[in-house]
Amino acid sequence: CDGPSAPGVRTLRVSRQSPLDASFELAPAACGRELGPFWTGSVGEAFVVAWVERASVRGSGEPPIVGFSYRTITSAGLGELRHVTRPSDEMVDAGCDKDRCYAVALVRPPQAAEPQPETVEVLAYP
Repeated sequence: CDGPSAPGVRTLRVSRQSPLDASFELAPAACGRELGPFWTGSVGEAFVVAWVERASVRGSGEPPIVGFSYRTITSAGLGELRHVTRPSDEMVDAGCDKDRCYAVALVRPPQAAEPQPETVEVLAYP
């Protein structure tokens, strides 16, 4: 990677029967990305971890956030790493219900002849 990158993030799964069950690479180091903040919640039997991804270097006028990523952790282990691309100026956690987790993004409108206000968009995952 020729530019700045985020460090990788690991998670530990610990049971009450053993001092350490397993260590997983939750978020691998990402070239050109800054990771965080991290959010957690639960959906059914799964523990969900999500995080914002910001561009370390961006062009003039580009939003700082490129999207977010998430993984689930179950008794079977770590789920597949998923990426959601959604350029935005800000993104925050909006919690989880029994079926999904949510993030809210402040999104710029497409280029138009007249200036348009930013909009709020709700993103659902997993």
